[in-house]
Amino acid sequence: MFWLMVLFATVELSKAENPYEDCYKEATFGRDYRGDVDISKSGFNCRSWLVSTNYSPTQYPDDGLTDGGGNLCRNPGAVFSEPWCYVPKSDLSQGYEVCGQKKCPAAVMTPQNKRIVTKYESEYTFNCVVNNIKEQASGIEWTTDRQTDISYSPKDGVYESGTQTSSLTLTKENLIALQNADEGVIKFTCTVKVPDYDITMTATHRPIFEEPYEECYKEATSGSDYRGDVDISKSGFNCITWEASDNYNPTQYPDDGLTDGGGNLCRNPGAVFAEPFCYLSRSDLSKGYEVCGQKKCPTAVITPPVKSANIMEDHTINCVMEGLSGQVSGIEWMTDTKTDNSYSPKDGVYKDGDQTSSLTLTSENLIVLKKVGDEHTFTCSITLNTKGNSLMATQAVTLEGDLPDEDVPEDLPDDGHDCEKTFSCTTSSAITNGKIYWCLIVFNVMFTFA
Repeated sequence: MFWLMVLFATVELSKAENPYEDCYKEATFGRDYRGDVDISKSGFNCRSWLVSTNYSPTQYPDDGLTDGGGNLCRNPGAVFSEPWCYVPKSDLSQGYEVCGQKKCPAAVMTPQNKRIVTKYESEYTFNCVVNNIKEQASGIEWTTDRQTDISYSPKDGVYESGTQTSSLTLTKENLIALQNADEGVIKFTCTVKVPDYDITMTATHRPIFEEPYEECYKEATSGSDYRGDVDISKSGFNCITWEASDNYNPTQYPDDGLTDGGGNLCRNPGAVFAEPFCYLSRSDLSKGYEVCGQKKCPTAVITPPVKSANIMEDHTINCVMEGLSGQVSGIEWMTDTKTDNSYSPKDGVYKDGDQTSSLTLTSENLIVLKKVGDEHTFTCSITLNTKGNSLMATQAVTLEGDLPDEDVPEDLPDDGHDCEKTFSCTTSSAITNGKIYWCLIVFNVMFTFA
């Protein structure tokens, strides 16, 4: 009898020492909890779910409300943030209470996903955060779904107050190699095992490589015409389908790209926000939506706004580019007129997102253009990335002033002798032509009488 009592006590002690038994998953608010706890946090006995008019087995047939004696802690419909149950009102006046279980250990990547423009990153670090553990976890494993020659050196991190963070840093060389090897989505996975317990957790991270300006949106339209492929929010959460929305779904906004891709891409139907957004699982973000955090597309405009130039003076025009992520080079200037002019534009200096390229038109340049016509269109342009995204601005300039005498084209009247053809006789030319006319009459008369 003594040995039986000792054995019984040992078994109960082992069970009590398991800190993870009857825990619930924080990510699902314990809706999928199927344990055997049947008492509330204050120690009151749970009542049958049949007593409920709002959360009964009939209304939630798949939420485990009939398990055991039909009175186990559950969270039908995830109405609370953790499992709960009904209790007698004689025990607790409100008639219900959460059951007070611990949260299960869980691993999550922060961020879950990340858009990376390799050109502007010196290195990139992301973390595998392990929550709700009672002691240090060691040997956290990092793997990828793609075999490369890249070597990584993750760190297990320090355990503190139930949380431990393992970090992995990708160097600039790593990022370039991964982008060059990218034939789809690259995923990093961390695997964590809790010592002495049969608990294994995994979390994944997805770096998405982009060219500069590839996924920008136009500020002027609030991104309502954005049709790119971004499917993660600003915080790195995966977007869910637009069909889940009651207010902004494909039926209500059929022309706003809500069915593109997998139907979960960042969009801004009806320009309801100032930039593209998407819906999220409320387990990721309680409000259920978030902007996607893309950059605004850069803009370009040619200044000054005065669109005329005197051909006898040098004239400088500027291509002002705003919203850049870094220095650009090789800015091209063109005109719609083909001449022998040569120009020497300057790329300008980048500062705080802005860069101004200048083009100085000398008086000689302007005179050459004036010979062809009075109005000419100037264009500045730059290709921003290998995807062909470009930036462009145009402006028409009217040339004012008269051409110098030596630059007047030969086919234009210079002394009025072609007044019959041009209808622009001067007084002197009319007199001259009149003399010729009377001379011809006298000659003809003399020839006739002779």
